[in-house]
Amino acid sequence: MGGSVEIMPHPDAVVLSFAWRAAETETWCSVEQRVPLTTTPVHFGGARKWFRCTSTAGCGRRCALLYFNGREGFNCRRCCKLAYMTQSENPRFRAIIRAQRARQRLGAGPNLLDPLPERRPRYMHRHTFARLWGRALLAAERCWSMQRPWRPPQRRDARGRFLSADAEVTDNSRRRSPYSRARQ
Repeated sequence: MGGSVEIMPHPDAVVLSFAWRAAETETWCSVEQRVPLTTTPVHFGGARKWFRCTSTAGCGRRCALLYFNGREGFNCRRCCKLAYMTQSENPRFRAIIRAQRARQRLGAGPNLLDPLPERRPRYMHRHTFARLWGRALLAAERCWSMQRPWRPPQRRDARGRFLSADAEVTDNSRRRSPYSRARQ
């Protein structure tokens, strides 16, 4: 996908003129989109400018970034249905990352099997060290509790179907050792 964007500022809006095409074989599409600006006051005077989402869904949210959404133009993150990377990770992986970050702040390595340091890093307050130490322990415990328990491999019969744990193999060829000779 390729294209170009031209930005024309106005006092109360920004006009985005963009041309794009999805593939080399398609024709260029040219669109002009007017994005209104809003302001919010900042503590020590002045104002902060925000874009107002102009999606066809009528969102109208205030946002700092706009994302290209194909034929609909530039919209906010919610209207483009974008997610943060951590929202698509499983809970166990998030817990591992949380534990590793706490360990690294304490001066330890990211390996969860290594012991936590007993001495606090230089210039770290005792209260901060105790809080981070507890956080690292709790996060590591969550990681280990989310781990799947080990299960022995399931046995199969001669046709390849799974057997229950209390069932016995009825096929005699499976019981015979490959080194034993067949009796005649």
